[in-house]
Amino acid sequence: MIQTPLPIIRTIYGGMMHHYIFKNSWDEIAKSKGQWLLFDQIHLGGRAAKILFNATKKYISSV
Repeated sequence: MIQTPLPIIRTIYGGMMHHYIFKNSWDEIAKSKGQWLLFDQIHLGGRAAKILFNATKKYISSV
């Protein structure tokens, strides 16, 4: 069984709380934690999703 370190779990749940309870955007949460693309060092925020979408779209249209 893989054990997840407690600080990562706290970061994930803290981010979820700020998003769903306090209504902050994922990008706002990431920025407040010094992150640009990932709000919890695992999941993509809106900015990262847009970058990934554009890169994927560019790749698919070039094939």
